[in-house]
Amino acid sequence: PPEKFPTLYKMGLRVGGVTVVNFGRIHLSWGFQTRDQIYPEDFRSVRLYWSAVHPMKRTAYEFTVLHEDKFKYAAPTERATLVKPVVPRDQRPTEAMFRVVALDDPDTVLWGRCVESLYRNIRQRCVDANERAWAGATPREHWESYGLNGHQFFGLALEPVVLGIERLPNSALPAIAKDEEWLPWCYLPRKLLPTKDDAVMAQRRMAAAEADRLVNASGCFRGESLLEKGGDSARITRALAKAVEEAERSAATGGGGGGGG
Repeated sequence: PPEKFPTLYKMGLRVGGVTVVNFGRIHLSWGFQTRDQIYPEDFRSVRLYWSAVHPMKRTAYEFTVLHEDKFKYAAPTERATLVKPVVPRDQRPTEAMFRVVALDDPDTVLWGRCVESLYRNIRQRCVDANERAWAGATPREHWESYGLNGHQFFGLALEPVVLGIERLPNSALPAIAKDEEWLPWCYLPRKLLPTKDDAVMAQRRMAAAEADRLVNASGCFRGESLLEKGGDSARITRALAKAVEEAERSAATGGGGGGGG
């Protein structure tokens, strides 16, 4: 059972017709989650499904979660395949982009900001391919009977995968609101509730990531005015940076547990 593997996110995982090759990492921003889903950057899965170019044959679809900057620098032919979202903007991540490519059609790369729209696009391509090959075939009327939505199709919403994602380092961050404006975007944990210590360390790492990463090597408060670029939010003292490093080292070695008082 997945519950017996605390480092599940370090393993590959197969659930039915989908294999999670890489669980990715929690991005230190609030643009990679919604209320119902976390999208780890570099998450990669492979789904076996019907081919959209060879009727009645199966192929593998590689699904990857990337930062939107990767789409900006993609080849022009790839950027031309941006799939129109079918989910309202307020229910989609703001920085994550999704990329899908089929093993038997590597020249057709699909990009999108909506997982559901990519899934429906692939589904329709498969229907069109089979209709051309089998004229007069009766199309499916109710896709609900297939039993999977987009997030389940690519593995993101499957229970063992959700558990693995919620065990990633910094997984408490998506559940913490940056401010009141971000409350509707806070992720609601489904498997593991973050502890208070998890929340504090996630906030510290986020503060360090949002600043200009100008660490005051001397530790002198008076010298920080020469390093600041973004006001008080850009101030990172050596003590804060050291606290984050020590917490990460402790988590990697399994320390910090026990010791009641």
